[in-house]
Amino acid sequence: MHLNRQEENQTKKTNLFSDHKAGRLGAKLAEPRSDRHSIWENDMRKAPWEILQAHFLTILLLASLVRCTDRRQPIPSPAIAPKEPQSLVPAAEVQFRGDATQIFQMAVRDGLLHVTGKPLFYAIWDISADPENPSQIFSAVDEFDNFAPSGWVVDRHASQVLTLAGKFAILGGTAGLSILDLTSINHPKEVRRYPAGQTTVRDDAYVYSGFVMAGGMGYGFRNDFIYYLDTSRLPELRLMARDSYEGKSICCIRNAAESNGMLYVALQTKLWVLRMGNDGRFSDSLEVASIQAVRIVSTGRFLYIQHSPTPSIPNPLPAGIYVFDKATGAEVAYLNTSPLVFTISENDSHIYENLDNQSVRVSRITWQ
Repeated sequence: MHLNRQEENQTKKTNLFSDHKAGRLGAKLAEPRSDRHSIWENDMRKAPWEILQAHFLTILLLASLVRCTDRRQPIPSPAIAPKEPQSLVPAAEVQFRGDATQIFQMAVRDGLLHVTGKPLFYAIWDISADPENPSQIFSAVDEFDNFAPSGWVVDRHASQVLTLAGKFAILGGTAGLSILDLTSINHPKEVRRYPAGQTTVRDDAYVYSGFVMAGGMGYGFRNDFIYYLDTSRLPELRLMARDSYEGKSICCIRNAAESNGMLYVALQTKLWVLRMGNDGRFSDSLEVASIQAVRIVSTGRFLYIQHSPTPSIPNPLPAGIYVFDKATGAEVAYLNTSPLVFTISENDSHIYENLDNQSVRVSRITWQ
């Protein structure tokens, strides 16, 4: 059967940035602040040259921010090109071993669909030959003794983050991060854990609701801080700094994605767009109150933003996934579906969704 198509007269297209508040998140980073914290806590026991070496990159970043001025161009507002809702043609319902399958996170790269959840823990499905018939090539639950040392638990190490980077996968959960080596795609294995240790070990500095990699840096988003990490030497990670959100906590980060040098953060009650400067730190930001974003997926061509209005915040836009052309910024499509988690094939031909914690639905997108 076909998923219901939203009637054209019910679809209200809007400029992605028509309802926003411009901000300068990063403009104050170079100033002394009581709410900024150093994560290098042992500096007083180091020699002066060691301190300078450890902070050299940070000194460069702060110096660059001092030079930043408001003469920069504002974050662009994409043009609008209203289109009819696209039809989704269901092709398959995929379960692990024929049982109820709850997917926490999913991502696609090189014709492979990576998923985390229960009861499979972490799995890789091949969709290169037939995107509508995923073929499992690995499951952690089948090779757990070789996959990870003792103490690895999917909720604590893979429920909130799944980022693919080169020959590594970065997973994250309620305890911290788990780095997998994907050199042997049929037998991936954990090679680093942050923090190191068993199940009971937790470090908030590595617990994120959204994680994005760009330009050799990792950006870990929490409701209280943004963490900057050096990811240039994976599987090694190095915490560089953390910034507060203007001294306040925010709610509630769901995930994040990168597109054209911008970081898009789903905050559930709104969309947050952050611009990265040449130094890798944020220079300014834009809040979009008209989009109550709960998940964002970036492909080579499009940016998919899932909007899920809540009863407490009136919003005329129907729930669903709004698709924007990354080259022009224009809204080009609307998908009438509201998954718990989703991802998109690399050629934008198929959507993979967890709709009810029972299976992964595979649907073909009939672009019109």
